[in-house]
Amino acid sequence: MKKLVMWMRGKISCLNKKLKYNNFVITIGYGIMLYLLYLSRTEEIGTGTYIFMMVTFSIFYLSYYLMFVFEKVMEFSKGEKDYFHMILEVVSIIVCIIVFFGMAYQYIYSFDKNSFSGFIGDSFSTKLISFQYFSFISFTTIGYGDILPVSNLARIFAIIEGIFYFILIIFIVSSIGILRDSLKNVVVDEKDIE
Repeated sequence: MKKLVMWMRGKISCLNKKLKYNNFVITIGYGIMLYLLYLSRTEEIGTGTYIFMMVTFSIFYLSYYLMFVFEKVMEFSKGEKDYFHMILEVVSIIVCIIVFFGMAYQYIYSFDKNSFSGFIGDSFSTKLISFQYFSFISFTTIGYGDILPVSNLARIFAIIEGIFYFILIIFIVSSIGILRDSLKNVVVDEKDIE
């Protein structure tokens, strides 16, 4: 298992260097991949295979972002990044993850119309807005209850989204703790100068 994690870290690190941390390109690429997967589904492939591929791609996508957040917190703790750039990178990750889950929910709904309850809309644009709204409301933990996941796949993605946001918040809080400690060191250093 440790070798697999090290291999994944190496591949993700290589991917990070090649893509230069362009989160939005990765998110849009994931959306296009999901759409092509949705268009290519046939009766021969079956729903189980489609769902397996969607969950597998999603796990790799989220693994990339977890490693990305780990790396950014490490850079910040070592003093390689300033706090402003850390905030920008975390905000870009949050936006990308909200968009990611919104797209995933939309594809789940397009696959099974009974996977969500509530008013979602009929046109592509209203569905897009509805699922981005649902993803944002889930991220902020407001949970109005006007759109609800009903199918098992939709519920699994809602659980994964909640877990991912919980982990992301832990990293944000830890980076704030690192900032506080670094500011204490700056104040102590200034007193030593006087």
